[in-house]
Amino acid sequence: MATVLIVDDEKNIREHLATYVRSLRHRAEVAPEATAALVLLEQHEPDVIFSDVRMAGMDGLALLREIRRRRPDAVVVLMTA
Repeated sequence: MATVLIVDDEKNIREHLATYVRSLRHRAEVAPEATAALVLLEQHEPDVIFSDVRMAGMDGLALLREIRRRRPDAVVVLMTA
């Protein structure tokens, strides 16, 4: 079972992705913004991270840079609509 971190400021997108990930029998952790995602990154060491690009505060690209600094081998997928 993989752990997937989903970062998106839109609740409906976060929850839909989390529901889908759980339906595949994986663990889903969700964060509404980048700062919370960094806390979850340390707590759960996710196998893959899905992040929105456009978010208030720290955007997805800044989050990606920080994830790369902390966990260079992390698998990150950036999303935008």
